[in-house]
Amino acid sequence: VPITLLDKVMLFTSLDASTVTSDLDISVQIQRNSALVGTQMSYSYAPGTISASFGTLDAPINAGTYTYSVLMTRSATSAATIGNPGQLRTLSAMVLPVLICGVATTTTSTSLSSFNWVTVLTTPVAPRSTSDKVLLMFNADLVMNDALGATISFTFFRDSTNLGDASYGLLTINPGATLYARRSPMMVFLDSPATTGSVSYTVRALSMEGRQYQIS
Repeated sequence: VPITLLDKVMLFTSLDASTVTSDLDISVQIQRNSALVGTQMSYSYAPGTISASFGTLDAPINAGTYTYSVLMTRSATSAATIGNPGQLRTLSAMVLPVLICGVATTTTSTSLSSFNWVTVLTTPVAPRSTSDKVLLMFNADLVMNDALGATISFTFFRDSTNLGDASYGLLTINPGATLYARRSPMMVFLDSPATTGSVSYTVRALSMEGRQYQIS
């Protein structure tokens, strides 16, 4: 991907894996040349097949030509097959020469079990025009701290407005009845705030059964 100074690169990837034996982690991440970028998406206790889809916004800073690739790693006791006919393997890159963006990250793990929407991340955005649209993207690491089956819902809020369903949000994940099952939730949503004022976007999560989970 050739870019100029201060360009940012929007990256999306989808990767299918089959014959997964995953007691420990199988992880997927994007690499720019030899540098890792974005969030590492990990899966554990996911026997059978997995579909890893996620995106990230990269800022290489310097002009030049960069090569992006998708890396897949596994623990010593995990295995998976990729590249079979019909399995999805895609990596898309979009250069954004002009971008108003807000990025929120966390290195803190939070344990939650609330039936109500709890804020995970917040970022402000200031549209220039009432016709502007805002592309929202979220990646995270989810670990279940309960051996009972649980459904975790995720959604975006614009200020106090839920952009998804009141209970199910925009994404639901149920890793099954396995302690420490690990998944990587990912959401993308195109919003039309219809304002030029400052808007606060938040990612919120809830546990539909009140089971405990950890997100980072």
